[in-house]
Amino acid sequence: MKNDSTGYYESTISRIKQALKKYPDLELGAIIWHQGESNRDYYKDYIVHLRTLIKDYRADLNLPDLPFIAGEMGRWNPTYTNIVKQIAMIPDSIDKAYLISSEGLGNIDEFHFDSNSQEILGNRYAEKYIEISTK
Repeated sequence: MKNDSTGYYESTISRIKQALKKYPDLELGAIIWHQGESNRDYYKDYIVHLRTLIKDYRADLNLPDLPFIAGEMGRWNPTYTNIVKQIAMIPDSIDKAYLISSEGLGNIDEFHFDSNSQEILGNRYAEKYIEISTK
């Protein structure tokens, strides 16, 4: 989150702005988000915090319509049940937000997608980006 003690938010904004300055022909087309495992026990405020985070990103990058593309967590882990429900609410809770399905994807351990599933997930993100950027 913006202004938290880690500084991750500010570091991310700084790196994006540096890249855009160094490569002036570069265009930031979307935020791609695949996160939630660490929030599985703190899921109740997930959407509220995520909505604030995206609002801050869009404001600080001066891109109010920047699309937000989020991916589902793996469906195999029962400890993800509550956070998966929160992530499923993203398109209805955040303007210009989209959800990438993890349906049919496999895992290598209790938390991580296997390499084939990572590739499929990457393709799903790319397909969604192409779909929304050509509208």
